[in-house]
Amino acid sequence: MALHGGRFETYYYRNRVTHIICNNLPDTKLKQLAHARDPVPIVKPEWIVASLRAGQLLPTKDFLLRTMRDLPDDPQGFVGSFFKSSRLHFIGSWKARIEALMAEQQQQQQPAAAAAAGPLSGFLSGQQQQQKQQKGGAAGAGQRVVVHLDMDCFFAAVAAVGRPQFAGKPLAVCHSNSAQGSAEVSSANYEARAFGIRAGMFMSDAKARCPGLLVVPYEFDKYEEISEQVYRILLRHTPVVQPLSCDEAFFDITGLPGDPQQRVAAIRAEIEAATSCTASAGIGPNMLLARLATKAAKPNGQALIRPDQARQVLRDLAVDALPGVGWALKGKLAELGITQCRQVWSSSKELLMRKLGAQTGAALWQHAHGIDQRQVEPPKARRSIGADVNWGVRFDSDADADKFLRRQVEPPKARRSIGADVNWGVRFDSDADADKFLRELSTEVASRLAAAGTRCRTITLKLKRRQTNAPEPVKFLGHGACDNLSRSVTLGGFVRSSGELYASAALLLRGMGVPSEEIRGMGITAGRGSSLTCSQAIRARAGKGASSQAWRV
Repeated sequence: MALHGGRFETYYYRNRVTHIICNNLPDTKLKQLAHARDPVPIVKPEWIVASLRAGQLLPTKDFLLRTMRDLPDDPQGFVGSFFKSSRLHFIGSWKARIEALMAEQQQQQQPAAAAAAGPLSGFLSGQQQQQKQQKGGAAGAGQRVVVHLDMDCFFAAVAAVGRPQFAGKPLAVCHSNSAQGSAEVSSANYEARAFGIRAGMFMSDAKARCPGLLVVPYEFDKYEEISEQVYRILLRHTPVVQPLSCDEAFFDITGLPGDPQQRVAAIRAEIEAATSCTASAGIGPNMLLARLATKAAKPNGQALIRPDQARQVLRDLAVDALPGVGWALKGKLAELGITQCRQVWSSSKELLMRKLGAQTGAALWQHAHGIDQRQVEPPKARRSIGADVNWGVRFDSDADADKFLRRQVEPPKARRSIGADVNWGVRFDSDADADKFLRELSTEVASRLAAAGTRCRTITLKLKRRQTNAPEPVKFLGHGACDNLSRSVTLGGFVRSSGELYASAALLLRGMGVPSEEIRGMGITAGRGSSLTCSQAIRARAGKGASSQAWRV
């Protein structure tokens, strides 16, 4: 193409690009380009070859990419599809799924535990005795047994389940397989890591390091299924499980019968047999040492750090590997000449408390000495749960009353704020495009309010506005360099419907006066929430069309 007068453009500029040449594009990008203000033809590479053979530019009609496939209908709109396909949304929403699973497991185990309180009572008595004698210290008898379990390259491992052809080959999980793209690697197996491929790396860099890299798209349903299997196995051994993510958790097996290392090995074997994915585990007298042991155990292994081994393990450890030490605190410590734990040992606890603050200095001193007083804490159970219904209750028979009694009518506990933000793929050609997007976003937030059984009074609209003269972002359709803007309104009453949210957000959008063409991200947050009453929850779930005024106070 270049030899015959063509020019390659790295970025899509409407005033310079005349054709887009490709073999394949995701549906989202096809739609975005097809609905641009002045769309250009999206053609297959065969068009260039055929034109060169003919000695002239041939019509693109027979080479159009979008005639090769039918674009599926998207009843959810862009916003719904965005969150359904978002890795960050999946990771951000794992906690609610795991907490619901743990509550379900606890309800199922309570009758059995009350009837035969064997391992459970042993665990509880052992933990109570341990808490009286020793609270997280690195020295001492070390009766406390804390385990940190982490699935090995979870997304990549799940991608290989049921696919023997992937065994022993470098594999990564990413939404794009383009060797020239700026999509980021989400997870890579150890064969891929041998080439230097890491999570967060651009796919173009990953492909340059390993041209034979296998790339698998996200499979969120499989991640959720296997994650639940892992947590069910952990909960069969101990009720004291603290979830950290969909593939990582702490659990406490203090007081349980048998050798702790054998029990952890059995748990890991159960996980691998049930899921075909491996897990690594660290065992220690507290959460800090257990987590450090996991690093030594990877991949697919387990390690134990005993109390008397703590100083040896911590001696040359960088201080930013300790809990609570981020880049800001790391910089302050560097000014004090402290970069490793052994340098903390030579500093007094009082000096650290004076320089860093009482709480931060004391915590750093303890962690550097292997002392961690944190307890493994499962999601806290609610002390009481109830539901009252005093509206719409009319029974014609005892059977109706019995059926009503069996229904679960209590909504979840209200959250203070619920929102949704989109900062990729946001490009508007007109105010009508921005308005349509705002409606979809309002619908998404309304669905989250309904799922949480919550109403709101404060609505905040957040925008990312492209900075003046900002270059095209490296990531395709990313937001790039932007100014973050927001504006809020507090209403006279509670709202929950998409129409009510949209009406307020649309007024805020118009009041901010940002040209639609400059918007690169948009979000809505519904704040100052209030839980629905039980009767309101019943009407909401039954889908009865109560007017918006019925929800105001």
